[in-house]
Amino acid sequence: MIYFLKCLNDSYNARCLQVLYDPENDEEISFYFGLVTRKGEDGDLKLAKMCASMEAAGVHHHTYDAKSGADYRMTRIGVTQSRLERFAHASDYISGFDEAAVAAACAAEDIVLENPPTAEGAKWYRPYDKLAAPFDLRRKELYKPLTEGTKLKLCRMMVMGNPNYKGDAKGCGFDMDSLESSVKDNEFCLAIFPTHNYELKDKLEKAWIPLDWPWNLPTDLIKEYFGEEMGFYFKFLAHVTSGMLPMAPFGVGAQIAATALAGSDVKGMPIEALFSVTSLGVYSVILDKWRFLQSEQAHLWYTYGCHNNLPPRPGFDGVVLKNPVTGKLEIEFPESLR
Repeated sequence: MIYFLKCLNDSYNARCLQVLYDPENDEEISFYFGLVTRKGEDGDLKLAKMCASMEAAGVHHHTYDAKSGADYRMTRIGVTQSRLERFAHASDYISGFDEAAVAAACAAEDIVLENPPTAEGAKWYRPYDKLAAPFDLRRKELYKPLTEGTKLKLCRMMVMGNPNYKGDAKGCGFDMDSLESSVKDNEFCLAIFPTHNYELKDKLEKAWIPLDWPWNLPTDLIKEYFGEEMGFYFKFLAHVTSGMLPMAPFGVGAQIAATALAGSDVKGMPIEALFSVTSLGVYSVILDKWRFLQSEQAHLWYTYGCHNNLPPRPGFDGVVLKNPVTGKLEIEFPESLR
């Protein structure tokens, strides 16, 4: 198994150096996922169907033999920058505004926003900072450039998107979460994994590996490289650790006092009980503060309410219907067919 993974790594890293371009507009293709499949008549047929689905959705693929004589092959999955932007526009992906660009656009229309000249207003974010809205391709100059983590997320959404959608919202229909399962139909897939962004990876290593205090954890870089879920996980760990750290000396002192009183007539149990009750109260305060920090971070990372915009899973056998309220196409399962 270790040899197999080493061959995968060596082969994939060598192929990653190849730069490919979209033949239609001569735009560079960025590859975000690697797919490993078995060779053979059945596997080749299923891979061909997957490639056809990718081509129909505007997703590029590059297949090659992973190693001479090996019974598996590699497929790189990627998209162009313009295709990602069109998909973000079609799927109403929440993206952050560029503060300077929005301020300039407002100034051109004689719109000026300022924080109130009070002590409370001085603590607020700048008027045009930390704003977000669904990505609009027609005014893309107002938005921040898509980061590598965002591009990877958009590519994953596109690969898992429903193939019944039309235009730029069309996806490939691959259920990546179950593609490596032991289901017989999926036995031809050996692995599917996101590719490394070495520039971002090196930046994260330099910020994370050195020993530092928990409140200095580079959660923004963790979120960018591993995704929002891991970002919130480590943000919570850093918050709880930072909050409980001042209690450590009191815990050590309580344990020393309880041990010293163990052989005397005065029992150390009340000291340990007092520390336990105090720690429980401190932990309750920490969790209460986390609710505020979590909501704030969700706004800063543009993930507030994002679960409402998640596309239906590829395995959902629904019907494409038009939402009578928003007018958008959605996948639903009508009550008459249940």
